[in-house]
Amino acid sequence: LRFQLSPHFLFNFLNNVVTEIQKRPEVAQEMTIRLAEYLRHTLDYRGEMIVPLVYEIEGSREYLEIERDRFGDRLKVNYDLADDFNDVRVPVFLLQPLVENAVKYGMAQSKPPWLIKVRISQEKEELNIKVSNPGSLTHDNEGNESSGVGLDVLRRRLALHYPERSQFILKQEGELVVAEIKLKGEPC
Repeated sequence: LRFQLSPHFLFNFLNNVVTEIQKRPEVAQEMTIRLAEYLRHTLDYRGEMIVPLVYEIEGSREYLEIERDRFGDRLKVNYDLADDFNDVRVPVFLLQPLVENAVKYGMAQSKPPWLIKVRISQEKEELNIKVSNPGSLTHDNEGNESSGVGLDVLRRRLALHYPERSQFILKQEGELVVAEIKLKGEPC
């Protein structure tokens, strides 16, 4: 999984840094420092398939900070987190494709300021994760929603780790695209 998602992210990131080097070298430098921190973070649980949820939240924060360096005040991020996730464990890279798609598609389809919202709550044994961004769902030639490789991989991983106990929903809510994951019980 790391080999599937990391190159995609890394190539996008490097292209972004290249565009900033001449125009805003101080931003390019900060982005590079943040990339090093993010990559260090991704190696913390190398070889692990299940990690603490707080680790995933921290990784998404580091990624979104890189993007905020790039877009400045045009990108806003809001986290709404339940109080205690110390004992919750989830599959590694669960949040990354959600926040990456929120940035990529939200910015491509709407005018700034862009607001990415990450909401995580837990009720009894169900974990609910929502990531929303401005924009519209894209559809393929047959009229089906198109979600890309990252979300397809996420769906397969959820089916493996939460057989018959997970839901992934990608929906339009007004002018927002909402990606929602519902997980019941512990991951396999």
